[in-house]
Amino acid sequence: MQFATENSFLATGLCKSTKGGHHVLPCAGREGRLATNPISFAVRCNSGDQVLLSDFSTAETSEGSKRVYKNSGKQLPDG
Repeated sequence: MQFATENSFLATGLCKSTKGGHHVLPCAGREGRLATNPISFAVRCNSGDQVLLSDFSTAETSEGSKRVYKNSGKQLPDG
């Protein structure tokens, strides 16, 4: 994305999970059935050196954050 924004392009990033990457619960679900499918984009602002970067996911919390708690033996905080 850095190359794109340095050259005044709009950059987009999309990702699809592999077959086993179904970790997000559907509404009222008890087991993960959905992939996170993150989406991001970046674009240079008119002001010159500033870049607008947005990064979204369909999950409330990243899997990596949950693994840190699991690996350290700590419980996830409420919310």
